[in-house]
Amino acid sequence: MDQMTSVIIGGLIGFAGGIIAGLLPVFLQNRRERRGLACSLAGEISAIVESLEKRQYEQSLEQLIQKINTTNDPGHYTVRLEQNYFVVYEANAAKIGLLPQHAAQEVARFYTFAKSLFEDATDKNFDPKKPEDAIRRLNEMLFFLRLLIQIGKSVEIELKAV
Repeated sequence: MDQMTSVIIGGLIGFAGGIIAGLLPVFLQNRRERRGLACSLAGEISAIVESLEKRQYEQSLEQLIQKINTTNDPGHYTVRLEQNYFVVYEANAAKIGLLPQHAAQEVARFYTFAKSLFEDATDKNFDPKKPEDAIRRLNEMLFFLRLLIQIGKSVEIELKAV
């Protein structure tokens, strides 16, 4: 091998080594950030799902629907939501793209459905005059509650694997 070839090969190895040395810290930082984000979101999602289950909202909605069916009275119900349960998500929404594609999609679905459910549950303007209106709304809420729990459990597992 002549001297010129050795210089070229040495230069290429040095150049590639410089690029790798420059990219490695960025790669490791992104990996740490992705894992931290995934763990934080998994914790928040888990807490939301566990709260929904512990407070037995699904059973409460089913009982309320049954009561309306029995009494034929749409009644009036209130839900108290005073806290922001989406602090981690809202603080990191711009970073969701760091997650694997499917996990990012499911996180977005979870929080969109959660916000929709919370919005319906706290809608002070909804005052049904007919039992079927109340039952329709409560069945929609029950559907989203079940979907939310299902997505939450699934995405929590996926996020823990990141």
